[in-house]
Amino acid sequence: MTIDVQLRSLRYASTHLAELFGFGPITMREWQTRANNVFGPRLYLNASSGIIAGRLTPRWDEASAKQHALQVPDDVDLLPLGMPDPVPTGVAKIAYLAKLGVRMIATFRGYKAEVVQLERTELAERIAPTALGGMTSEQLAVRLRLAIDRHAQALSGKSVQRAVRYMQQREQARTIAVRWTDQVRRIEQELGRRAVAAGKLREVSDVFYLTVDGLLADRRDALALVGRRRLERDRLAKLVAPVHFSRHWEPTATPDELMTGGKLFGLGVSAGIVEGIVRIIRTPDEADLDPGEVLVATVTDVGCTPLFAVAAAVVTDVGGMMSHASIVAREFGIPCVVHTQNATTRLRDGQRIRVDGTTGTVEVLTD
Repeated sequence: MTIDVQLRSLRYASTHLAELFGFGPITMREWQTRANNVFGPRLYLNASSGIIAGRLTPRWDEASAKQHALQVPDDVDLLPLGMPDPVPTGVAKIAYLAKLGVRMIATFRGYKAEVVQLERTELAERIAPTALGGMTSEQLAVRLRLAIDRHAQALSGKSVQRAVRYMQQREQARTIAVRWTDQVRRIEQELGRRAVAAGKLREVSDVFYLTVDGLLADRRDALALVGRRRLERDRLAKLVAPVHFSRHWEPTATPDELMTGGKLFGLGVSAGIVEGIVRIIRTPDEADLDPGEVLVATVTDVGCTPLFAVAAAVVTDVGGMMSHASIVAREFGIPCVVHTQNATTRLRDGQRIRVDGTTGTVEVLTD
């Protein structure tokens, strides 16, 4: 269900961003269908999409993008099959950049008003949890599709904003998208409770192993389908997915845990040196962090923001200079290291570590 809902929204956002850049037909199709996708247990960003956009913008440095924005090795070819559409050069490129500039300025000017309208819409259409039980299944189905569409609109605004670097509205749009996610989840759970009562599902959480269409279509094979997908999820959860890959996806070996003196190397995104006790947070439901502990996570999002107020430092498996962990850590003034690739598997709760947010190193001091 998460894959279905999120990919719909991300591809909707990718389409709007591609229209902003005025891509050619092949590139447009790539952005609409493959800018984001799922391989194994992870959602991946297609870095080639960003490279295509970058080659059409002035003062672009692909090597810098690899190092700071994408954190991929220099030897990784981000366009293994070449550019899908011809890139304008000379006078044609000047004309293209002029048109792009006009579109971006128009987007920049209208974005704040768009976010305000998104906020008003979310408040007006929000359903109180206590009201869900009194709605018919048909009403819930309509509201579910509407909530998914609204989520896509909020995410689209966030992506377009990213192009014009309007940070305040970017965070506000992200928050709105999260609130719509909550609406989607609550409606799905109510439909799940009804399906369990009718004997069509075994437990409410089964709805998350169906797609939106599968849930609303009232499939007769839902129980068998959920069973197969639960087994598949368990199988994939045992794989260690690579942080990045080119063309072919292969699981990586499970790394050994770090002992005293062992080090992780990542990207330092918020300066400072701090020593603290490791606390690995895998989901927002595990948000139990004591003051002075180091928050270690695969990635952070809005739901983790309150933890930054008590964390001594933050370490993540993935991320870049503009990721959520990086931005919020700088706002709170605590050290942060991202893109360690496997901090959540090589560190364990209770270890004392030193986090250097300037050099991007994490060292185990005691087990």
